[in-house]
Order: sequence, then structure tokens, then C-alpha cells
Amino acid sequence: MIKSTTKPGTLSTLDRGLLALEAIAESQKGLAAKDLATTLGVNLGTSYQILRTLTNRGYVRREPGGGHRLGLRLGLLLQHFDSQVVPDQVLVDLVDDIHDQLDETAYAALFEEGDVVVATIKESTQALRVANLHVGYRENMHARASGKALLAFLDEQRVRQIVEEKGMPALTSNTFTSVERLLTDLATVRDRGWAVDNEEFTAGVMCVAAPFFDASAKPIGALSVSGPSFRISSRLGYVGATLSGLAEKAARHYGYSGPYPPERKGPS
Repeated sequence: MIKSTTKPGTLSTLDRGLLALEAIAESQKGLAAKDLATTLGVNLGTSYQILRTLTNRGYVRREPGGGHRLGLRLGLLLQHFDSQVVPDQVLVDLVDDIHDQLDETAYAALFEEGDVVVATIKESTQALRVANLHVGYRENMHARASGKALLAFLDEQRVRQIVEEKGMPALTSNTFTSVERLLTDLATVRDRGWAVDNEEFTAGVMCVAAPFFDASAKPIGALSVSGPSFRISSRLGYVGATLSGLAEKAARHYGYSGPYPPERKGPS
């Protein structure tokens, strides 16, 4: 069941509608009203109301068998998304560099309002490749290398606040679900300068990430790479060093001029 994350001053009905769109998008065979009700944790009548509203606006279409899929109206949003949400060209170029040097799926993520949001992706050309995130993905930072790379350079109180708000669900048997265990790992990230997701987000997949900073040494994003665990683990040090070098270039671009990575500010 997907839990609503509405905050004071926000509309729970709109939140459920957006969650419904996400659930339908992730469905492989279309989503029936009953299944959506279970997914959202609402009654069947509410599920039908949500679906009728979205169908009326063209964002969802109902199929003959009763399933629901995304509607053509979403193409308008996608068109404007492509024109309005364009990542900084420097980040795009650095992701290209990661891809060229490591030939694995490369990402850039940005720290936005307490979330680590994927901004751009370039997939590996190898036959066995990984693409388990998408542009706009912002969940489960505790299990993602890019999330840990950024959390490591926040003060402990802020880290605790974020993980308490976002939660720490177990995505695999390797996922950290204890804040104390996560904090121990973040100390290693600070010492090393880059983070590792050792099959914590997806079984069989390893991800490495290095953070970049703005002029005030605030962590604002991360560059990362993911691939099959056997391929990343065999050259982990090289991957981490490569990402650190490119992330430092990003930091310089955004005005950071101190030693890379910086000392974390605030209490330990």
C-alpha cells in the first residue's frame, strides 16, 4: 500500500490523484479500480472517483477489460517537461564523461527540498546493464548511493529529521533500516569521499556516488553510476575515484573553492 505523504496546508485528494497516476504508470497490465483502492489504501468508491476524474481529464484511459492505463493527455505534460526541466549542461556533460569512462549507467541527482531527485541519466551500452531509476525519482534516499553521498555532509540532527520524515523501508535484505547503522555508514562516506549502495536499493545492483557542493559548501547534488554488482565491485576503488574527480569539477562549477570534499559542518 502506498502511504500519502501530505503535509499541513496541502490537499490530500490531489495527493491521492497523483499517487494514482504513479501507480498506474508502474503497472504492467493496467490497474483496475479494486487494485488501485488496495494500492492507495482507500475504499472502492473513492478509487472510482479518482479514476473517473483522471479519465475525464484525459490523463487516464479505461480499457475494455476494466484496467486503467495512462492517457494521451500526459503527452502535453511531457512536451512541456522536456522544454522546461532541462538539467544544467555541465551536469549533462559530466554524466556523459562518467558513461564514457566507466561504460555503466550514469546519473546526476540534485538535492531539492529534502529529496534527492534524479535529474539526468545515460544508460550503459553493455548487453547486461542497469536502469532502475528514472528522471524525477526521489524516493528511498537511505538506500541510494546518491542519497547517502549527500546525507553524509549534513549535520546529524538534519539527517535524523530527514529519515524520520521519509522513513527507511527495507527494499532488499541489505537495506539499512536503522538510523544508527546509516549514520555509521555516512561517517565512512565522509572519510572516503564517495558512497556505495551495496545492493541496498536493488538486489544484484551496486551503485557508487560522489557529492558536489555550492559556494557555501552545502551539498547540492551527486554524480553516480550503477551496474551489476560483480562488475562494479571488481573495480570499486577506480569507480569511486573517477566519480570523485568529476564531482569535484561539478563543485567548482557551482562556486565551491575549498578542499574537496569539505569538512562536514555542524555536530557529529
